[in-house]
Amino acid sequence: MGNVAVHDFDPLQAGSSRKELNLRRPMTSELYRRHANGENIPGCLDQLPWAVVDSISLYEYVDASFNHISVIPPELPLRIPHLTFLNLNHNRLTGLPQSFSLFYHLKTLFLSHNSLQGLPSSFLGLRCLQTLDVSYNCIEYLPDDLGKMETLRKLNVSHNKLQSLPVSLATSKMLKVVLAFSNQCLNPPQSVCDLGSRATMEYMCRSLPNGGGLPSPGTSFNSFIRIRGDVMTSPDPASQQARFHYMQEQTDTLHTLNRVKTPLRPPPDSTSLLPDELMDRIVGLIYGAMIGDAIGILTAHMSPDQCEFSYDLDTFTYTDMIVDDVRSVWKPGDWTANGDQILLVVDGILQWAGVVDELDFAKRLQIWLVYGFRELGDVQGVGLDYTTVQLLSDEQYASDPHGYAKAMWEHCNQNCAPLSQCNNTAISRATLLGVPQFHDLNEVIGNAARLCKATHYDPRSQASCVAVSLIIALILQGHLSGEKQNSAESVLETARKTGQMFLASDQDRLEFDTCFSLKTFTSISCDQPGMDRHTYKALASGVVAARTTDDFQTAVTKLVMCGGAANTNACVAGAILGCRLGFSQLPRHWVEGIDMKHKQFLDIKINHFLDMMGIP
Repeated sequence: MGNVAVHDFDPLQAGSSRKELNLRRPMTSELYRRHANGENIPGCLDQLPWAVVDSISLYEYVDASFNHISVIPPELPLRIPHLTFLNLNHNRLTGLPQSFSLFYHLKTLFLSHNSLQGLPSSFLGLRCLQTLDVSYNCIEYLPDDLGKMETLRKLNVSHNKLQSLPVSLATSKMLKVVLAFSNQCLNPPQSVCDLGSRATMEYMCRSLPNGGGLPSPGTSFNSFIRIRGDVMTSPDPASQQARFHYMQEQTDTLHTLNRVKTPLRPPPDSTSLLPDELMDRIVGLIYGAMIGDAIGILTAHMSPDQCEFSYDLDTFTYTDMIVDDVRSVWKPGDWTANGDQILLVVDGILQWAGVVDELDFAKRLQIWLVYGFRELGDVQGVGLDYTTVQLLSDEQYASDPHGYAKAMWEHCNQNCAPLSQCNNTAISRATLLGVPQFHDLNEVIGNAARLCKATHYDPRSQASCVAVSLIIALILQGHLSGEKQNSAESVLETARKTGQMFLASDQDRLEFDTCFSLKTFTSISCDQPGMDRHTYKALASGVVAARTTDDFQTAVTKLVMCGGAANTNACVAGAILGCRLGFSQLPRHWVEGIDMKHKQFLDIKINHFLDMMGIP
């Protein structure tokens, strides 16, 4: 039985509540690379265990991806008669038995990254099948009547050897997504298929003789657990008395001890928000950024068609994350380098008593690149762009980050790579920089520009970071909230005019202004080839987030389903939405779905940060 013995188990029997079977081989990014190259990985199954093949069980969900399985036993459909979900991605299958059609209840079938030559003629008997992924195989033809499968809604046949698609696909009443990238198609032409699902379906419909919503979010509210440090002078910091002392100490400019402990305490009349509202907005900003980052990685570097094919919006959450070369680095519910940079900024502010210092940030970023956050189980920092990694690799970088970043910018321009220094790496951390001294816009502008130039000297990056930080600061002043939608344009105009001051060329200003004219996420063209990681894509995402009347879940889902650099775009948009709406309004299942260790780590940082602001 080879490797099977280490996965042996008792079959599911009648009366058992366990209906899922996970035989998937866990993958690190290194193991993924080796597995994709065809290497034999220890612990992978060569065949399905006897407990599945030789007895009847009641499993409905089976995941046996990332193994070395080459044959599906003909009797398998009779052994798992209630199966609705089967994932056999990343195996060594060359064919399917004719009996495969006996999976009468099967709704979702993943067979990508195998060596399938075709599908059996009986395949059409899968009368409940809704989603089929056979991408990255060696299929040369598909059954002519594939489109007559009455329930088929999503089909991915990309990266095969197809020369045509069945005409019957154009007659289907249910089919919504057809992906046929990177084949050898003559009908429809491959150039049409490579344009995506909509273009493919429209072409096929025209070739016929006759010419052929998101779930409503829940209304449950979140409550942040505020654990106050020793900065409060109230004898009972958990009571209403703490709020009274907060407002009293705002006006007590002579109380030196309080000012030392709470250097970021805003002055009186700096915001129209009440103390509890201000806390809710700040916590909402940080959590919104982290959630946007963590949910965005699900669709990062996908096209909109691939997003629609890969995910079901009715159940869209972290655990739906598919495993591929992009996503194998992160666990479901984990944020990426965007969230880590925000935490590095927080750590620096806490260390330096409220001061934003680019030298300190540069040192922290260098250390993070080598070690990551060890408290979260990291072994190194991952997710930064190549140019920034090269910049940080110089041992002397932290002694003069502005000088080294400027030299890198000039080098990129001289070598015809100007986009390398205006990518989106710096803009996510700019969201947090709108919080310290939010009442002093000149201070906000200076902090955003200085920290941006620590890695990205390009004026377009500086303009984007300043604009995002200003939007956050103005929200915290009370200029934009759920009840003040009419003030959005005023806030955005202030951010636009200020950011434009950093730009010298008319072309840069025109492109910058275009970001502020956009009103929908689809108009951003997030997956634009060669431009998907441009800082203006993330900026535009934040602008639309400031304008939208959608709730957090609806808005972020719309954005990430546009693909491109979805994690960074959603990190920025999530921060602005979270700041507008408050932590209490974030979708609870996305808040609670964050990895528990990460969530506990984050809550400690937020509480210390709120202490420094003197917020009760």
